[in-house]
Amino acid sequence: MSEFSSSAKSGLKLHKFVSNSREVLKSFPVDERAKSLQDLDLAIDKLVLERVLGVSWNIENDTFNFRIQVKANSFSRRGVLSTISSIYDPSGFLGQVVLKGKRVLQAMCKQNMDWDEPMTCIQIGRSGCLISSI
Repeated sequence: MSEFSSSAKSGLKLHKFVSNSREVLKSFPVDERAKSLQDLDLAIDKLVLERVLGVSWNIENDTFNFRIQVKANSFSRRGVLSTISSIYDPSGFLGQVVLKGKRVLQAMCKQNMDWDEPMTCIQIGRSGCLISSI
């Protein structure tokens, strides 16, 4: 707790606390918790989703949730680039998925595919594992 007292001395008020531990949440006054947790009965209510660094955090399960939408036109060079670029992952948790997508895009570039040329069945089959892992 010395970190909290030193921040108070410097005029920095820490607030909007979130934790996946109900015991830790109970130790803070209700008005110091995040707004989404202020009206919850910690004894019976489920903890809600919270946004942390632009990523959804399921507090109850202590997991991060990512939403990646693979559109119908994603099976072209433009679509693969669009899908890869739409993935926001500041912590790098999805690095393996992004890398696979970049490899698919690299293969398409090496074959000099046009931006809107649809992938062949063989190419879709190779990149199908990427889409199923998303």
